[in-house]
Amino acid sequence: MNKLEIYRSLVVLLPAAWIVFQFVKNKYSARQWSGYLFAYIWQFQFRLMIMSLAIELGWLQLNINGLTLYSVPIDIMLGSSILFGSIVAMHLSRIAPILIALVDLAWVLFWMPVEMTLLSIFIVSLASFFVVVPSLYLAQWTALDRRIYLRASLQPIMWAITLAWLLPSMILINLAQDWSGLLNRPYWQMLMLTVILMFPLMLIFSALYEFAVRGKGTGFPYDPPKVLVTSGVYRYVSNPMQLGIVLFMAGWGLAIGSLEVAMTSPVALMLFIVFKDVCNGSCQIGQKDKNWTRYQQQVRKWWPRLQGFDTTKLKLKS
Repeated sequence: MNKLEIYRSLVVLLPAAWIVFQFVKNKYSARQWSGYLFAYIWQFQFRLMIMSLAIELGWLQLNINGLTLYSVPIDIMLGSSILFGSIVAMHLSRIAPILIALVDLAWVLFWMPVEMTLLSIFIVSLASFFVVVPSLYLAQWTALDRRIYLRASLQPIMWAITLAWLLPSMILINLAQDWSGLLNRPYWQMLMLTVILMFPLMLIFSALYEFAVRGKGTGFPYDPPKVLVTSGVYRYVSNPMQLGIVLFMAGWGLAIGSLEVAMTSPVALMLFIVFKDVCNGSCQIGQKDKNWTRYQQQVRKWWPRLQGFDTTKLKLKS
């Protein structure tokens, strides 16, 4: 292992070790840790996606060996996301995110052997801003339980990138495949698939809307609604978000032309069933609202009712 490889390993290991140390100290609440996790996930995914898209379009050229995803070094992206995401959100939350973005830009230019054209500088600068600023605000709002509508809007964007791009990309690369199954489809097929995927997407976003507006919470287990939500799509099925994800992954796999991606759908279904109390936040809601059990008995988890459930029977608290 040469010096460069050692330095790149330390970029990941040192920030990760600090996070483990803080976790062992047990100093922060579950809500705070959720915010720090969001900052990391947001940054890691968008660093990879923006850089790889810029490389694919010929706007950016990198010459880095080692473990990469679409020619973008994963180790540097991991370490940078932990450092400027979780650690900054944990210890430097009072510093303006735009200033952190400028430091991140200098960091990226230091590690990345980028051909310094005006376009490449613009792309890297834009990436640093879009990667850092929203992630730190999301972490802060989640940790402090503020700005529910904004954080309920940013979270779905983050998870959408995970399900629609990062996870399929990892599967396709492992199988030596690409996105040509989607990109080379005729226009009429693209239109038909878009219509098909609209149904699960409507389920997901309708559920998120009800959680935010009625429950003042999100779909994340440690940032759940504060009250039992039985309005909107929840009148017909009690797991609309999970059902939407399962259906979306099946349809998305077909759209991509990858059976392996489509198979993540039954895997997700199994995980939702096994970890049912974690995935829907029922542990916390069930302890606070005695109507939870009755609602679950009346509204099925996976098969929607034809007639909306009469929520007045529950005598919910205002």
